[in-house]
Amino acid sequence: MLSIIIKNNILSKEELKDLLKHYHQERRINKPLLLISEERINYLDIFKREFSNLTVYNNNIKIEEFDYIFDFLGNSKYLDKDTITRLNKLDRTVSIDINASLSNINGLGTDILKSRETIVYQTYQPGHFLNMAKDYIGKLILYKDKDTLSNTNLLEMTDIKEYFPERLNFSNKGSYGKSYLIGGSISYSGAIKLANLSLTSLLAGTGRATLVVDRKLTDIVAPYLLESTLMCLDDIEQVDTIISDSTAILFGPGLDISEWNKKILDYFLINSKKPLVIDASGLVMIDKSLLLNKKCEVVLTPHPKEFARLIDKTVEEVLENPVELAASFAKKYKVILLLKGTTTIVTDGDYTYFVNEGHAGMATAGSGDVLSGILTGLVSYNKVSPKLVAAASFLAGYSASLALNTTNDISYIARDTIKFIPQAINDIRKS
Repeated sequence: MLSIIIKNNILSKEELKDLLKHYHQERRINKPLLLISEERINYLDIFKREFSNLTVYNNNIKIEEFDYIFDFLGNSKYLDKDTITRLNKLDRTVSIDINASLSNINGLGTDILKSRETIVYQTYQPGHFLNMAKDYIGKLILYKDKDTLSNTNLLEMTDIKEYFPERLNFSNKGSYGKSYLIGGSISYSGAIKLANLSLTSLLAGTGRATLVVDRKLTDIVAPYLLESTLMCLDDIEQVDTIISDSTAILFGPGLDISEWNKKILDYFLINSKKPLVIDASGLVMIDKSLLLNKKCEVVLTPHPKEFARLIDKTVEEVLENPVELAASFAKKYKVILLLKGTTTIVTDGDYTYFVNEGHAGMATAGSGDVLSGILTGLVSYNKVSPKLVAAASFLAGYSASLALNTTNDISYIARDTIKFIPQAINDIRKS
């Protein structure tokens, strides 16, 4: 895992010298190079030591004449909008530490300088991953010569191998838990999508999966269920059956927001000791006061709009400070929070993980359902932890990225991810 720390200070001369040395050794840049700097011009001697073909930017410089352009501005507003537009079209900029006009705290900004590469010394910052960052950062290159301890870390593939071990021959389906997935309504029947809830749970490793739906949906959904079973939830006593038989429960995808469904959710929170994943409509119906006295481990999976509703803030406020708000909420209510976004944040208030997998095409209907199915599957036979929840997000995002080999970010649909879960697990095991 790689540390993520908010740094309010600029690089020291020694740090910059070390970073540029590594970069130059790899690139061996012999072409004309332009340095865009402002208050950091006192670092010029270091740049000149590494690059003999260096020119310092001024308003009279023709930027188009340079093959490499170094951005050493941080979140400064030194450049005018027209110059930034011209630079972004050239696609020749290498940012040091963080892009010009991009916040290192939340990845927001205006008139942001777009980089082909961003080179970082020792630790990443939240602004390298959050919100708008992926559209401007380019390829992230980390030069790390010492370990930096942090409670906030970027999850890497090798970090989650432990959750996908080779299975023993002397085992059976009961060895790997049973997931119950409660979702769907007439308005959001999505037969195939609902079936995929159970399928993704199975592909993630649960031994048995049961899809729980309103009786009106059985004829619609049943034809699409092959490896999993179907259950209708007609009375509250059946909830006890789910609690006793399950090792993980998912509640919410596609459900009607109703008093009946809220009653079921409340019952789980009051009576169940089994891990509970709450998604989609479940996040609207949740009684936060019940979270404080629950008996079970709870994972919440909101996107920013759903999270804003939970904490009574605007989406803009969430995007401005997602890490702190997520950690504070998780700690207060003793839950694990998975906050979806361009980079997913997973936290219990003490430990936070960034998951930087996936692509823009995942902004489509059903992506969240696939994730919740995978998550419930992993939870059904593993000890619940922030890292495990982050592993589920990693698996979903990485599988989606593999899917791009056969589709594109426009044509991508959530079902594409499901096809590549097995390959993703193979790659994780080999990492």
